Amino acid sequence: MSEFEPITTQEQFNEKIKARLAREREKWEKESESSAETEDLKAQLASKDEELSNLKREHFQKDAQRDVRDELRKLGVTDEARTQRIMGFIDLSEASDSSFALEQVRNLARDVPELFPKRGAGSGGSRTPVLTQEKPLSREEVEAMSPEEINTRWDSVKAFLAGERS
Repeated sequence: MSEFEPITTQEQFNEKIKARLAREREKWEKESESSAETEDLKAQLASKDEELSNLKREHFQKDAQRDVRDELRKLGVTDEARTQRIMGFIDLSEASDSSFALEQVRNLARDVPELFPKRGAGSGGSRTPVLTQEKPLSREEVEAMSPEEINTRWDSVKAFLAGERS
């Protein structure tokens, strides 16, 4: 440090003040620049966070849509037009997982069954409905069967032997 020099004139005072103001202005500008850079980085970070959030939402929605389509196939909906119509009733915006969308499919199947294909009475849930059930066997039919035929229709033969006769 240099020794203290007293200010004796107004011009010396003005020069010292100008020098001090210039140093402070330079310091302030540097801080402003770094502050602006920080604000830019914060804005970029917020933008990336939003982009990531959108990507996650899209990912969950695609997973939920795939799971809904799988569920519709299980329920026998194979026609694409019908699938699209049903998908119009499903809200995938809350798709943090598929359970919400699948619950909507089940509720829709219960509340609006005409959107879903009818299943045959004896189908047991197969995709191809059984429109007519096998009629019970008669004694003559059982006696006329070959061993191979008895094996292929064992359930019917067993029912006949248990007393279910026509």
